[in-house]
Amino acid sequence: MSSRLFYIAICTPFATFIFRSFFSTIPHELHEAARIDGCKDLRAYWNIFMPISIPAAAVVFLFQFTWVWNDLLFGLLLTASPESRPIMVGLAQLQGFRAGVGTNIPGLMGGAIVASVPTVVLFILLRRYFIQGLALQTAGE
Repeated sequence: MSSRLFYIAICTPFATFIFRSFFSTIPHELHEAARIDGCKDLRAYWNIFMPISIPAAAVVFLFQFTWVWNDLLFGLLLTASPESRPIMVGLAQLQGFRAGVGTNIPGLMGGAIVASVPTVVLFILLRRYFIQGLALQTAGE
C-alpha cells in the first residue's frame, strides 16, 4: 500500500504539469461558446474539454506507465512482498549476486526483451497522440 501512495505522490505533479500546459493552449473562446450554448462548467468540461484532452492523457499515461514499469529502486525498497514488486526488480534478481560470474546472460537478455515489450507496444499504439499531447504553446499564440 505504501508503494502505491508513493507513486501517486510522485506522479501527480508531472500529470498536473502536462494537463495544465495542455489546457492553457485551448482558446478561452471555446469555453465562452459553451456557456452561450447553455453548458454549465461541469458539462462543458465533461463534453468538450475531456475529449479534447485525450492526447494529454495519453502522454501522462505513457510516461507514468514507463516510469513505474521500469522502476527498480523504489520497487525494491518500498514493496514488502516479492509478488508485488515491479518487473525490473525481477530482472535484477535474474542477474544474481555477482554480475558476470555465473550469470545466465541469454536468460537475462530474454527477460529484458520481454520486460520492454509492453512499453514499446504502448508507445506504438498511442504514437499519434504523443506529439499532440506534448505540444506546448504560449498563451499568446
